[in-house]
Amino acid sequence: MPDKDKDNIEKQVDDAVHTSFRLFRSAISVVLGVLLSVLLVCAVAGCVVVGAFAIYLANNVDKNVDDIVLVTEQGAGTATKIFYYDSDGNLVEDESQRLSSEGNSFWVSYENIPENLVNAFVAIEDKRFWDHNGFDFITTVKAVAKFLLPLGKSGGGSTITQQLIKNVTGDDEYTIQRKVNEIFKAMELEKQVGDKTKIIESYLNVIYLSQGVYGVQEAAHTYFNKDVSELSLLECASIAAITQSPTKWDPIINPDNNKSRRKDILTAMYTQGLITKAEYDDAYDATLVIDRSETESVSLGTTSWYTDAVINEAVELLAKKYNVTTRIATQMLYNGGYSIVTAQ
Repeated sequence: MPDKDKDNIEKQVDDAVHTSFRLFRSAISVVLGVLLSVLLVCAVAGCVVVGAFAIYLANNVDKNVDDIVLVTEQGAGTATKIFYYDSDGNLVEDESQRLSSEGNSFWVSYENIPENLVNAFVAIEDKRFWDHNGFDFITTVKAVAKFLLPLGKSGGGSTITQQLIKNVTGDDEYTIQRKVNEIFKAMELEKQVGDKTKIIESYLNVIYLSQGVYGVQEAAHTYFNKDVSELSLLECASIAAITQSPTKWDPIINPDNNKSRRKDILTAMYTQGLITKAEYDDAYDATLVIDRSETESVSLGTTSWYTDAVINEAVELLAKKYNVTTRIATQMLYNGGYSIVTAQ
């Protein structure tokens, strides 16, 4: 091939390569331009959405936790007094009609709750309880992922503080608005109370534990005929197992289910360093003994028919005023040290 023709071919090849490169570079520029435009639009849209959400939160989120704070401030034995007017028009207390939960199963202080019982609930319900501010980002993200993706059962994500709020208010509506309110209330509650032990004390005194039982003290009497302070590790795990689904995990109605659940709790306690290997081994396959020899309701004292009517009305007023359940209002009445003036 003549050198001239060879040079022409090489030149044509070079021109083709340069042309292809220019076209490729132009295409890349176009693609990058489109991507940058899309990213810019997304960024602007994201800012708008975040801004709108922030405005929404500022205008719609309910962070009022006065009702729950009242519950955390109560304790056992602060009597509510009933007053009446005597024949001379003087206001007199009817000491025989005092309303107090002292000595019964209504409320138990944190100091009298076994460490194993506290740890059992924390291990299975909210293992970062002592570290978070009422809201656990990690478990919430996991719960959302389970809900949106086929990763198994949905649920979880609620901290013990959030569960306390739900139990006190009785508000368990399944909406995003309620959940957002609950999260912000949980953070506000921990900020106002400032004491984790008061949060978990209240939680352990108001949770429903099947068999018509509320609170760990009453559960200890109902299932094991003993004071909560006397519970063994196995019994603590058994009670903690109930709360997730009371009927399903009830140790009387569904003993096999309760056994499976309490084994999970013992394993969680061991892996989280809350019990020793020896304690874990002793309790894991141990037989749970239910003692219902004295399962009658604990008396709150004898009151007259008139006082009963006063109590019912007072409970209704408290429930309405503080937006709490009837059960919580009853606890508040018997532990809150109120003064009730009657028309008697």
